Amino acid sequence: MNKKQQEAIQLAEFAIHCAQKHEAEQVNVYIQSSENEKLVITDGETENLSYNEQQAIIISLYHNERNNTITCSHLNKEALEQFIINGINNIKYLAPDPYERQLPKNLCYDEGYIDLGLYDENIDKVDFERQKDICLTEQQRIVGSDVITSSCGINKKKAEKLCLFSNGFFGISRETILSIYTSATISDSNEMRRQHYESRTYINGDHLGTENLGSRTLSYARAKKGAESIESGRYTTIIHNSITPDILDPLISATYGSKIYDKHSFLCNKIDKKITSDILTIKCLPRTYGRIGAKEFTSDGLPATDMNVITNGVLNNYFINYRYSLKMQMAPTLDLPICTTVTPGLRTTSEIISTTRKGILITDFLGGNCNPVSGDFSYGIEGFLIENGVITKPISEMLITGNILELMQQLVEIGTLPHTPGKSPYPALVFENATIN
Repeated sequence: MNKKQQEAIQLAEFAIHCAQKHEAEQVNVYIQSSENEKLVITDGETENLSYNEQQAIIISLYHNERNNTITCSHLNKEALEQFIINGINNIKYLAPDPYERQLPKNLCYDEGYIDLGLYDENIDKVDFERQKDICLTEQQRIVGSDVITSSCGINKKKAEKLCLFSNGFFGISRETILSIYTSATISDSNEMRRQHYESRTYINGDHLGTENLGSRTLSYARAKKGAESIESGRYTTIIHNSITPDILDPLISATYGSKIYDKHSFLCNKIDKKITSDILTIKCLPRTYGRIGAKEFTSDGLPATDMNVITNGVLNNYFINYRYSLKMQMAPTLDLPICTTVTPGLRTTSEIISTTRKGILITDFLGGNCNPVSGDFSYGIEGFLIENGVITKPISEMLITGNILELMQQLVEIGTLPHTPGKSPYPALVFENATIN
């Protein structure tokens, strides 16, 4: 344990002692720190260059069946003590809730630090000079008489979170994140403009700048030239793997315990019931080594263990933190989706397209919403028309509409997982007779 971590533990211990001295019955302390770098180059010129360090202490205070969570950047003990006193004094204004309590120690994670491959000790080798070289190289790939503007940006982050609870729970998590994006805006006929954006996210710098993002961005932007609406109807619809999380989000969000308890979800009373096509299986594998977002424990302190969400179309679990587990009289699970995984199929997106007689490949969602109670949705889309196994033209100014549960019953195929580093680890989804208008 390094000096910085030792100092954070001492501060957390002080905050707990101080809170208990002023009549807090239970205390959870989270100390977060991060270093963030950002570089953006637009049309060959540096538009944004920034560096900042952030520190925060978050203290959850429990007293008289009430909870008040306070956040501050005061790492000075004298200022912190007064802040805690104010937080405890304000608790009396909150309505009592008998379910506001700390996770019992016997349920807390106790396995110590596990290396999940989320932190690169050599991340600082990716300094501003290297970032600038990569960005300029990617920009030089976005050239042509039709290019109006282009940009490339890199964000680098080092973050650490320490948790210490008054019941003795202790946990540390660390991560490094490197993300890169390229964007291009090009001219089309009739003074129209077409845009495309590509991004990748990594834990280390091994693949940074190796994937020709600039060339891919320009190619995709040009493929959109001449995009127009097509005849409304029901089409075989392929959701590109990069936006699979977006189409699944209404389904996953509807499984949150808070929404179930408040009856603000179309999945109330659906445990052990079939809600999608038989071929859909979704799991959370929170300790997946090397996957961004992996965790050993939840924010409650519960061990983050594998969880089945949907198996062969049947809903298995809700996402329930400890408080809502008491309210709902159900066992606590993961509080949020962590490392969500969709069981893949056998064919690539290209192979699926080659056997599609008439369909649509959706590559982007452009706004829209899904009603959390009814499941009715409407999303703007961008993509390509498929005819006789071949992409024939780009489409835009169209909508995909319907009910999310009905759409999930129309799921007929799932693609293979992509093997692109830093890219969405989800397969493409294929729906039969989706409504496009």
